[in-house]
Amino acid sequence: ARIARLDTEWAIDTALPELCGRALSREITERHGAVLGVAELLPALAEAGATLPAEVSTQAANLVLDIEKARLYRGKGGELMRAAVCSLIGGSANARLGLSKRSFEGHLSTLDEALRHPSADVRAAAAASLPTFCERRLLDDSRAIKLQAGREIAEKFVGMVKEQNVAARRGGALALSALPAELLAVCGELVLHTVGAACHLEEDADERDAESRAAAARSAATLAAALPSL
Repeated sequence: ARIARLDTEWAIDTALPELCGRALSREITERHGAVLGVAELLPALAEAGATLPAEVSTQAANLVLDIEKARLYRGKGGELMRAAVCSLIGGSANARLGLSKRSFEGHLSTLDEALRHPSADVRAAAAASLPTFCERRLLDDSRAIKLQAGREIAEKFVGMVKEQNVAARRGGALALSALPAELLAVCGELVLHTVGAACHLEEDADERDAESRAAAARSAATLAAALPSL
């Protein structure tokens, strides 16, 4: 990213295409590092005021779908790749990289899957990318919701908090605390009621999960702080 600011032309013509290609390598260390490199390079180029050629922009925009198509989450290092791809989604959103409808839906689906993942690190990576994704992809410059997905995302995560899958419940609570106030306001009362209820001990002993309740409690604290802006 620092080199991109010093030699933007080299970063666009050489570094970015090379990293995108290596992101599809069968070698985990190579593709993991390449994905993280693209995630850092895109915002740096945007900050430098660079305009990507159409071919390079498309290659970067399709990278998440290409990684999934190549099934590069499987096997050793799969969790590392999922977390890195979440960083890539955040980086591309921060750079305002143009996406096709299919790529946008792929990014949103990838974050959703990561928030349901058994690994806490993967869920945390998805939650860390979610605010930037929502700010850049779902809100316009006046902070008005510009896509239907923005009107539905809070309710989607509310549904996750209610699932039997404990990883989904943990991820749903984490995601709600990461959403901008404008997206929470669509169903603010439902969000608060759901998160509040999730803090209590589950009636069914088979569904009890202390970490889910802890995640809900942390989310409730964050949401309470956001209430004045809802």
